[in-house]
Amino acid sequence: LQIPLSYDQFNAVMKLAYSKLGGRISVESNIGGSIHLNGVKTMYGGVMEGFIEKQLVQRLRIGKDDYFIDIGSGIAQVCIQIAATIGCISYGIEIIQSRHDIGCKLLNAFDSILDEVNAKGRLKSIVKLVHGDFAYDNELYNASKIFFNNFGKWFESPDPGSQIDYCHEFCDKIKRMKMGVEISCLSPLVQATHWLHQTTYKSNSNDFTWTSHPVDVYIYTKISDTWTCDKCTYINDLDMEYC
Repeated sequence: LQIPLSYDQFNAVMKLAYSKLGGRISVESNIGGSIHLNGVKTMYGGVMEGFIEKQLVQRLRIGKDDYFIDIGSGIAQVCIQIAATIGCISYGIEIIQSRHDIGCKLLNAFDSILDEVNAKGRLKSIVKLVHGDFAYDNELYNASKIFFNNFGKWFESPDPGSQIDYCHEFCDKIKRMKMGVEISCLSPLVQATHWLHQTTYKSNSNDFTWTSHPVDVYIYTKISDTWTCDKCTYINDLDMEYC
């Protein structure tokens, strides 16, 4: 075996890595559900391997030279799969300590399987997992591909008293990202429609742990550092939300 692995090789190694931690169901049952932190509801929702391969790797055209970032990386399975099958740098940021800790254990378990079979290459050199808040993480400006699981109202509607609207914070971050950065998310980025190109499609059934139904997936590409008013055609800087 050698990094990057084929999709089938990855699944075989990942199954063994999960087994070292008691199995995937056991791992996710210990960290699932809603947790309130700093007045904001954070919900764990797992994505399946097929979604990562077909809807992230293929639709975002992730290649070895990309810098991939997963916002709300949970147990890090997205970063692990993309790094293992593509060989690109993968960076995951997770605000909940227990989820971050399990992600680090899963990464170590994956590399330990590679050790056991004398594979060439290890993920620890290309995967970085961080415990923190993406709103304060400037590493996002290095990204070329991003996945943000902002499904439903998890980030859109903070609890009363919260000082942070995470979807708005994310759109502010995009203003300072590289031209051409591509973002996949599960709810629309309504604050950034003026200067992002949007493509929408449906996921497959059973792509996620929280529903068996297809889900809308949004892919955005940053196409401009300015936006043009539809009414007066005035060209505005991205820091200007209204013309």
